Amino acid sequence: MHCEPFLVLCMSDVIQGPSLLNFKIIGNNKTFYDRCSTNRNCKCSNLTDGILADCSALNLTKSPYFEERVVSVNLSCNLLTYLPEEGYLPAKLKYLDLAKNKISKFRKGELTPFSTTHNIISLNLSSNFLSLDVDTYYTGVFQNLKCLKYLDVSNNSNEDKKYYCPDKVFQDLSSLQSLLIDGVKNVTFGKGFSTLRNLTFLTITGIVAKGIITREYFDNFPNLEYRYISYNGVAHN
Repeated sequence: MHCEPFLVLCMSDVIQGPSLLNFKIIGNNKTFYDRCSTNRNCKCSNLTDGILADCSALNLTKSPYFEERVVSVNLSCNLLTYLPEEGYLPAKLKYLDLAKNKISKFRKGELTPFSTTHNIISLNLSSNFLSLDVDTYYTGVFQNLKCLKYLDVSNNSNEDKKYYCPDKVFQDLSSLQSLLIDGVKNVTFGKGFSTLRNLTFLTITGIVAKGIITREYFDNFPNLEYRYISYNGVAHN
């Protein structure tokens, strides 16, 4: 599978890594309701390689449809409880921001998640309700994201629940370079993460960041260049 070069568009106000770059927006930033989305309140802007559809903070409970020229979708700060249904997002989508919604599960159906959006290279699911367990992260949930290079699933864990980090699920993310994820008490990152040879940037958030972390905690991340522990919005390396 051919994957696009990595460039992250920062769309929400979550903390991002040091290697992230912003797109240069061209044109006069005019909104085109009939050019990018079925929701007329979404703002459409020209990018160098397509269209950005900004549908953030609209109190949406369901994703609108997006025009095929859209390469970046911002649905952050809404009321979504699931990922957008298959077919709602354009096939050429590269950047998807779903931060700060109410998503607690990935859909289970005939189509696995992201079946029609194989080209995504940046996915932000931070500040939702996705528990770090095998029920939520079921086998195959990431199997269509072979091109994904940036994944943020931080600030999702619930400290009143026991967790088991489903490391085997993350093995499908063979192109992943940057990962932001919750660390939870008495849980280490399993051997499944050791197959992520391209992963060089890691941020740990959540409960464990408030305690003591030993070197063994990172044994299954063989190629890390940047390692950050974040709590209360403050990152420490």
